[in-house]
Order: sequence, then C-alpha cells, then structure tokens
Amino acid sequence: MKEVAVYLKTSNVPKTTYEKFVEIAFSMSSETGFNVLKSLLVGLVNQGELEFVITVLGKLSPDERLAILGDIVETSLDRKEILSRLLYSLKRLEFEEVASFVLHRLLERPVDERYKHLVEMIGDRTTDDALLVKVVTYLSKLRDFEYAVRFVQRVRGHYLRSLAFGSIAVARLKVGDIDGAIDAAFEVKDPKWGSWLLSEILTKILELQVEGQIEEDIEKKAAHQKAFWEKH
Repeated sequence: MKEVAVYLKTSNVPKTTYEKFVEIAFSMSSETGFNVLKSLLVGLVNQGELEFVITVLGKLSPDERLAILGDIVETSLDRKEILSRLLYSLKRLEFEEVASFVLHRLLERPVDERYKHLVEMIGDRTTDDALLVKVVTYLSKLRDFEYAVRFVQRVRGHYLRSLAFGSIAVARLKVGDIDGAIDAAFEVKDPKWGSWLLSEILTKILELQVEGQIEEDIEKKAAHQKAFWEKH
C-alpha cells in the first residue's frame, strides 16, 4: 500500500483516486482494513499529502488516530517540515500526546539545531509541565539557555521544575559555566528541591574535576529522591 501511495502521488492522480483507496480500506474487516489504511496514509504523508490524511483521520476513533499518528511521526523524524505541519494541524489534547512522542524520540538522538524552531513551537503551544521539561532539556542540550529559561519559568510543579533547572544546570556545567549551573539551582523556589538540586550540582562539579566528564542522570536521581520523600 505504501508503494501504491508513492505511485499515486508521482502519477499526479486526482484526489478522488485517494478517496477510492480509503473507501476500500474502510470496507475491509476492521483489523485488515485498519492495517491497509495505516500503510496507505503513512505513505501518502511521506509524499506530501498531509492535509488529505488529516481529513481521513477525522473519521477514525481517537485510539486509531493516535496509532497512525505515531507511525507517521516514526517515519518522519528526519523530515522536520512534515513534523511541523503535522503538529500545527492537531488540536490541544492530541497535539500534546503527539508532541510528547516527538520530543521523546528527538531526545533519544543527538540534538540537531534544525529542530530548534519545532521544539520552541511545541513549548509555545503547550501548558503541560512534563512537555515543557522536555522542551527545556532539548534547548539546554543545544546550549540555548536563554530560551530554555524562558520555558522553564512556566513549569509549576516543584518536582518537574527541579528537573527542568537540572537540565539547564548540567548543560551549563558541560560548557564550564559553574556559576550559571549554581544560579539554575537557586531558581528552584521549593527549598527542599532547591537544596537537593544544588547538592547534585556540587557532585557534578566533583565528577568534572575528577573524571573530566558529567553523567546526565539528574532525572533518574530525582525520580529516586521523589519516591524516597513520598515514603518518608
């Protein structure tokens, strides 16, 4: 079906031809039809037919939509223009679910300056603290501390706010900015989390002096510390 989608696009066929293939997929048994439809829609997106695909997705259930959107993201990670257009086309709840998946996958890769505006767009549109932390983390890795701080100020929860400032602090330490890292810790307004983050930064400074490298384990240690405090 993906090959059919490529053929349809390169052959410059009318939109009604796409619609006929969609009708065929809908007429099949649910599981088979869905798999055929998913293959077709992913192929069409990769050929630039995003608007048509979004229209078809509107006829599906939320779970089916998210399954197809996830596949579209997975096959489009190297094409930021498709990711941008896709995210712009989604409404709030669906946008945040897809944006979270996009950021998760981007953070698994080496950071790339080309995705900076995409990440900033996600930060501008979301009010979700967890998403904002991912935005801050990516921008910190890009060493764009000005924009990272802009987004971290909108993170409300003490735990996630400490993670966000922790990302900034670790990134600043990696470029030798110890004062900037300590300043980031002081920005955490909750005394408990602020003092914890400062102690972690001091540990990182020792790592830097002894081994010459810094491990990015703030998030893992914060999760452990949160669990510890909740038990005690």
